[in-house]
Amino acid sequence: MDFYFGDVNDEGEDYKQAIVHVSIDSEFNVLRFDVDLLGLPEKPYQSHNVVVDFKVPNVHNNKTFYTDSNGLEMQKRILNYRPTWDLSEHFKFANDNTSLNYYPINSAISIKDEFTKANEGKLKFTVMNDRSQGGSSLEDGTIQLMQNRRIYGDDNKGMGEYLNERDPITHKGIRVPATYYVEVIDTNTTTSAQHLIHHKTDDPAQMFFAFDLVHAKTNAKKSGFSKAIKEAGVEGMVTYAIFPEAKNLVQIRIENLYDSYNSDSATKWVDINAVAEALWA
Repeated sequence: MDFYFGDVNDEGEDYKQAIVHVSIDSEFNVLRFDVDLLGLPEKPYQSHNVVVDFKVPNVHNNKTFYTDSNGLEMQKRILNYRPTWDLSEHFKFANDNTSLNYYPINSAISIKDEFTKANEGKLKFTVMNDRSQGGSSLEDGTIQLMQNRRIYGDDNKGMGEYLNERDPITHKGIRVPATYYVEVIDTNTTTSAQHLIHHKTDDPAQMFFAFDLVHAKTNAKKSGFSKAIKEAGVEGMVTYAIFPEAKNLVQIRIENLYDSYNSDSATKWVDINAVAEALWA
């Protein structure tokens, strides 16, 4: 399904335009929202903050939500609270504390019903994005992510300039497309696809094409690396990245995509010596 949103300014020109395409991701059976936000209008001294706001009924998260930490472990967040200092001293005179509750969202933001009994399945509502954005859950059952901003003033937070990005050709406000995957599950009966979607988004399949390729006969043996590294334990929800640093020196990062936030998370074991031997071979 496609939806178009728009408005007309005082001069009769279209502005604040957005196209939203809604579909079902057949691979993970979650809703996919492709949001294409066109350029924001240029009105000096009038700022624009455009958010994508998701709402789901029957999820009472009690001012608590979870955000990823640089795409890794989910961290618990509570509205108007910091575990190491008194936030109330900083916003008690402010009329709007929205910005104080915004966090960087690199891959996912999630809420779950905090009033469900321990032995019952909890409804969990997760939104996964395809780029780093600011986000929060300011009300029960809601998640919002900042799609784009246009600010005609410096907030004195370190930028030293206005937040006024323009298209280099049209000189109008930049166009911002973004994709969101939305999942609502019962944690007792359904496995979350959050980290699989993150893995797919962060490391998509790449295709390479070669032209005028000449095949040369060779006696080279077929690599057994893929099989060996799987036998070492790097498979399924366990993934890896290899970074060459110098001659005969590589850095290997191994990660279990499921963390403690997932109800079906499990400890995984990897034979590091076997991984090293597979690389050497």
